[in-house]
Amino acid sequence: MNDMRSRVEKLRDDAAECAMSASEVRGKKQRDLLLVLARQLTLLADQLDEVARAGLPSEAFLGGRHYDSFAKGDRPVPSGPH
Repeated sequence: MNDMRSRVEKLRDDAAECAMSASEVRGKKQRDLLLVLARQLTLLADQLDEVARAGLPSEAFLGGRHYDSFAKGDRPVPSGPH
């Protein structure tokens, strides 16, 4: 449970850092991207916090397995000279 709480705090810290960075950049695209990222990280933190408050073990969040985003074999192909 403490692991989930620390992850929630890390997500919130990252969201705050993105929002602060957004106020410091000059480009509109960069600022907008950082603000979207801050909102998404905050949403993820809120959702994970709900799971933690419900008392579910962290394994329940991912069905007891570690998630591999490339599990289907669609690994990115390196670009550039070979």
